[in-house]
Amino acid sequence: RFDRILLDVPCSGNFVTDEEWFSKRTMNDVERNARLQRAILAEAVKTLKEDGEIVYATCSLEPEEDELNIDWAVKNLGLRVERINCYGEKALTEVFGRRLDDSVENCRRIWPGRTQGFFVCKLKKRGVQDASDKIRKQV
Repeated sequence: RFDRILLDVPCSGNFVTDEEWFSKRTMNDVERNARLQRAILAEAVKTLKEDGEIVYATCSLEPEEDELNIDWAVKNLGLRVERINCYGEKALTEVFGRRLDDSVENCRRIWPGRTQGFFVCKLKKRGVQDASDKIRKQV
């Protein structure tokens, strides 16, 4: 089992420097990525030691790929969001009228400027929990 895992998950990559990004992506892409990201998170948790840490990162600012996945992980995978000392704005705590776990604000959104858009979060494993059955139903 691992003490720490870095998950730079596949994402839709919005807010990149590609000016034609919007013409190349659909909401189906975002939803497919979000499902894949959840499956990757669930598999990573299985290989993580008790009190182990996961750094979850995307180059996307889509809430479906970021805050909503982290909220899901907190509620379903026995993870908690850790505070990080990192540049960027606090993550969203309400998305599409839905209130998320308060700890999700500890994640960071980095808006494009000198770099592309980015989302980062540090998660800690609270307890042993196998979420594979839940994942199979949702993927």
